[in-house]
Amino acid sequence: MSYESYRKILQEIKIHEFFPWHKNTAISCGCRTSPMELLLLGSLRCLVQGWAFDNLDEATGISNETHDEFLHIFLIWGSSFFFHQQVVLYDDGRMQENCLEY
Repeated sequence: MSYESYRKILQEIKIHEFFPWHKNTAISCGCRTSPMELLLLGSLRCLVQGWAFDNLDEATGISNETHDEFLHIFLIWGSSFFFHQQVVLYDDGRMQENCLEY
């Protein structure tokens, strides 16, 4: 994945209401929320390179539970919103021609 693609996804999730990390404000315990940049990189490493949550914890210093929660929301967002922006189904007969192959 190119850096431009990563930045595009990051900008889209920063403005989406699914992600509570977008405000990057203090939570009830007084701690700041985890940076979305690291959470996104962690999710992409899990999906693409097969990293375990233990590896993400060691690499980012963010707990396994936080990575798990973010990845779950990221997958819902990706299948609900991002997929429909990026995947175009042609309706001009090409799909019917190729459906027999699959």
